[in-house]
Amino acid sequence: MGINTRLLWIILLAVWAGCKGAPNRGETEKIEDAPGSRATLSPPLEEPAPVEARRFTLEAVRARILGHATPHLGAEAFRPVEARGRADEAGLWPNPYVLVRKREVDDDDLFSSGMTEVEIGQPIELGGKRGARAAHASAEAETAFEALGALTLRTLRDAEVQFYRVLGFQEDLAEARVEASTAEKLEALAAARFQAGKDSRIAVLRFQAAAETARLAVQDLTSRHASACRGLDDLLGVRAGTTAGVEGDWKSALLTEAEAQAAREALAHHPRRRVADRAVAAADLAVDRAGADAWPDLTLGLAYERSHEKHENFLGFMVKVPMPLLDRNQGDRAAARAAARRARKALEAETLKLSTELEAALVAYDRSAQNAAGFADNILPRLEQSLALTRSAYEAGKASYLDVLDSLLTLIRTRRERLGHLVDRARAVAEVQYLAGGE
Repeated sequence: MGINTRLLWIILLAVWAGCKGAPNRGETEKIEDAPGSRATLSPPLEEPAPVEARRFTLEAVRARILGHATPHLGAEAFRPVEARGRADEAGLWPNPYVLVRKREVDDDDLFSSGMTEVEIGQPIELGGKRGARAAHASAEAETAFEALGALTLRTLRDAEVQFYRVLGFQEDLAEARVEASTAEKLEALAAARFQAGKDSRIAVLRFQAAAETARLAVQDLTSRHASACRGLDDLLGVRAGTTAGVEGDWKSALLTEAEAQAAREALAHHPRRRVADRAVAAADLAVDRAGADAWPDLTLGLAYERSHEKHENFLGFMVKVPMPLLDRNQGDRAAARAAARRARKALEAETLKLSTELEAALVAYDRSAQNAAGFADNILPRLEQSLALTRSAYEAGKASYLDVLDSLLTLIRTRRERLGHLVDRARAVAEVQYLAGGE
């Protein structure tokens, strides 16, 4: 049997074995569905553990985010590790190789005819390829690390804003329940006065509408508070229903002029700007890498050759330098230069955007802080004094209890209005702290 025939049989057997060893999609599905297969032996999914509702403090929220305890941040924390692994790989030398080759063989004698060649070689990259590749990969690893910091800081900002939203709904809901209770008393009192002929039907209808509006407000705030709690669940990476509320106050949501000035000075070191700055460095190194890739590679090694017919052996030193006829790397180099220019423009845009966002946050803080202070210092004290005077007049028989409840209702609604400004102030503080780099 000739060598060509034997090779043909070997090829046919290899193809047949490959077809038998790699089942198609349908066969795979049948195997996985068969009794005793791995799919059948997999343990059933466990029922989710009951959710233990809790009330988060602001310190607990910050600790969970900064500790990357959320699944999202925990997953993203591996990106710098991946990038560092690629950087370590980029700094390695190319793999050495061994090549065995037969040529000029006889059809009837495969092993004792022709020439046997054994080649051991080590490729050596010229033009600084390895250094440029390693530097570019290291810059990308630094960018990934800074991007993780920026993502963590942004998530912290969002979680703090959501914390204060929950706190606002929580306190607003408590005030709304008191308002609804007061409105119900007003409704009942107005109905009694109407029955006694002391009030008109118009007054009854007005107080009935106010009471129904207050009850609907409680229902709406209950739903919005629950939705805000679910939003905090999502940001903290806990199961839905874990957040029952928050524990805190509005004292931490304050900003001094010194802190505002420090935020302006910290903009230059914000993680978002550092990411853009590292991206510029990586883009410049990508230009160097694209230029280095145009160089051919050198291969050094040893070559052994044996002539079976002449019984001669040859051993020699081998040097190979492929010389390309055409340079096909112009597109990569042009793309790398364009990417470097784009990275610089992105750095300029990010710097400008950070400055604009900070000024907008400071304006929002000033406006909401002034409004909240105006309510606390001027409006609410007057309404509290008005309520006290109305109660004194009622006790002296100079005012009705209807006047007392109406004055109380006005005070409650004003306190609820102030809560909106407190939430806006807290949101602005969280934004300024975020733009200050989390300080």
